[in-house]
Amino acid sequence: MQEVFVSVWTSAGRFDPTKGSEAAFVATIARRRLIDYRRRLMTDKSHPSDTLDAGAAPEPGTGTGSGASSGSEADEMARLGKDFGELPEEERTALYLALSRGLSHSEIARATRSPIGTVKTRLRRAVLRLQEMWGVGAADARPMEELA
Repeated sequence: MQEVFVSVWTSAGRFDPTKGSEAAFVATIARRRLIDYRRRLMTDKSHPSDTLDAGAAPEPGTGTGSGASSGSEADEMARLGKDFGELPEEERTALYLALSRGLSHSEIARATRSPIGTVKTRLRRAVLRLQEMWGVGAADARPMEELA
């Protein structure tokens, strides 16, 4: 947490309200720190696994179980879980590995034993499908690179 707060403090000058909310800015920094931490743990292991349980994606429609969400937030999370569950399994798995585990394209390719180009296509299609389900137009959406 301390690393996140220090990063937020030192990066505050880069915040641009036209690109997103303050919460999104902080969440992005926190996510990046978690990914860095996870990668450090992976490199510290004597034999990191080249494959992961790609089937470890959550069941469609299951939430995180935090219980602290407001009503509308809970409704949105339920809808997102439902929509996530409607994605084809390959796209759902790739998106889960990218967003929740913070894996890179090449790490997802190894974990799913798929070509890297296929992984990139699956991620792009998943994002486009979710944007379509949520009624987010191309002009409204930020590129996926900004989300990482």
